[in-house]
Amino acid sequence: MTSDQIYEISNLIIKLVVSVAGVTAVPFIVKKIGAENLNKYKSWAGIAAEAAEKMYQKYTGDDKSSLKKDYVVKFMTKMFGGKLTDEQIEALLESAALNIGSSFGTLMVGESDTDKNIENK
Repeated sequence: MTSDQIYEISNLIIKLVVSVAGVTAVPFIVKKIGAENLNKYKSWAGIAAEAAEKMYQKYTGDDKSSLKKDYVVKFMTKMFGGKLTDEQIEALLESAALNIGSSFGTLMVGESDTDKNIENK
């Protein structure tokens, strides 16, 4: 084999490896970035929900849940500049509310986990 033939074969092998790596790596990277963003959004929704819970804990009445929900939706919209739809924000909020045992929007749990623990003692 001549050096030109070795060069051509090496060049083809490198192109093949790069092509295969590109085809398999790109979807993996996109999926990974998506998962990391989802975790980031969930974390911020939880932080915003806990902040809203603290801010509005002394409020009473029917508008309490609405005030907390509005706060979180505005916070998430401002934080992520329209990258999330209202439906996505509401789903993240519902998940966060379940985690902290609160009531937001359509979720009407009503009591925090701390209140339940105190009443059970």
